[in-house]
Amino acid sequence: MTGESTGPARASAPRTEARRAFSNAGLNLLAGALPVPLALVTVPAVIRAFDVDRYGVLVTAGVVLSYVALLDFGLSRAVTRFLARASESGDQEEAARIFWTAATLAAVVGVVGMGILLAVASPLAQGLLRVPPGLRGEAVAGFRVLAAAVPFTILLPILLSALEGRRRFDLVAAIQVPTTSATLLAPLLVLPWTNHIAPAVAATAAVQAAACGAAYAVCMRVVPGLRSAMRVRLAAARQLFTFGRWVAVSNVVSPLMTNIDRLAIGAVLSVGAVTYYAAPYGLVTQLWLVPSSLMRALFPVFSVDRSVDVREARPLAVQAVGAIVLAMGPAAVLLVALAPDLLAVWLGHDFARLSTASLQLLAIGVAVNSVAMVPFWLLYGLGRPDLCAKFHLIELVLYVPALLLFLHWWGITGAAAAWTLRVALDALLLLLAAGRLVGAAADAPRLRATAAYGALLAVALVAAWLAATHLDGAVARVAVAIALGGVAAGVGWRLALTGSEREAVRAALTTGLARGRPT
Repeated sequence: MTGESTGPARASAPRTEARRAFSNAGLNLLAGALPVPLALVTVPAVIRAFDVDRYGVLVTAGVVLSYVALLDFGLSRAVTRFLARASESGDQEEAARIFWTAATLAAVVGVVGMGILLAVASPLAQGLLRVPPGLRGEAVAGFRVLAAAVPFTILLPILLSALEGRRRFDLVAAIQVPTTSATLLAPLLVLPWTNHIAPAVAATAAVQAAACGAAYAVCMRVVPGLRSAMRVRLAAARQLFTFGRWVAVSNVVSPLMTNIDRLAIGAVLSVGAVTYYAAPYGLVTQLWLVPSSLMRALFPVFSVDRSVDVREARPLAVQAVGAIVLAMGPAAVLLVALAPDLLAVWLGHDFARLSTASLQLLAIGVAVNSVAMVPFWLLYGLGRPDLCAKFHLIELVLYVPALLLFLHWWGITGAAAAWTLRVALDALLLLLAAGRLVGAAADAPRLRATAAYGALLAVALVAAWLAATHLDGAVARVAVAIALGGVAAGVGWRLALTGSEREAVRAALTTGLARGRPT
């Protein structure tokens, strides 16, 4: 009798997990997309109000803060993984030990990080970056004020990761949307009084502090047992660091490779050139909302105990690859074809002339990197962050000299080319490693179909680049872009999804339309 009931339960579990994960992914995507229109409005306004050089310093400060936020020794990812396991087993005491230990360690790291940034503020602004002489005093003051945001910036991901471990993505979204929106508005809020750098950075720090307070209050209500077991445990710290040590390596190296292009542009070219690169970079990387929303939802699922058979995670991973390729491929085609027109409308013809090639290359890189997120988070969930870290170390050794060389040859376009080549290598290494771990050969037909779609997308991207480069007139480029994007989406519908997945999408759309009809 037990055997009869186990089979159906095990068979339905992946479908239930998939539905829940994709539902949470939709919530994550909505939360990430809501501030995007605000960003499209505020970025040009901030550039005009602060001028190109000041905006370049603000962008660099944001890069420094985002990098410092990841110097948490892997605690945030470890919290999600171990809280997901504790929630699965119903162990409230273990959940409390993990939470309080991680939060305490993050607070200590934050204070240390604040001291380090205070110490390097002057050399960073006056030596490393090519800040115009008249702005160096402002830049130093801005980086010193930025140090006050470091403890909150490191603690906030820990608190949000605790909620993700409980799969409360609704509450994470309720905190992230106003935080992101307030961060975008922060520089504009000080403009009635000044357009100096330090007050704008101080407003950003205040937003981070408020977000930390809100996240802490929510965690105290949502994570069971926190009020009754407010203790730090050495055993929990060892558990977190055992998993987090390799995550920490990736947390140092991966964002370094993600952000070093703007730092290198500021050092090799000028902080003004950073603006012409950072604006299209900020636009195209909004596409990461799609894969990151999905993978944030899947990571707790990948993290549950699979000690019996890691291959149980494969079906969800394969579905995720198909969904991401279908979403990101046509989007990249449209961006490559319409890059000059989008930049001209958004930021003006000077930006379009200087930044179009960068936007096109970055669009391709973002699409490739989106696919790489699936094996990356799968390896993390299965307890193999060491593989990701080792790949990142290999890539760093190759990427830095390539970036500097390409910068000297082709300026900001070279930086975009080096970044795109790096993420392509990263995707290849991660896919091969994850495939071997979970036995991807069992899904060979599905993967071959996805690879065939990838080859078609490459042809469509070349055609989109030719259209953007050689077609005269925005109307003609828009027409070709729509045609290419439509073909890419149509072929992807057949190749990237299985028949049952297509039927599920049709059923969902039919149900939604039926509910929307007037009665």
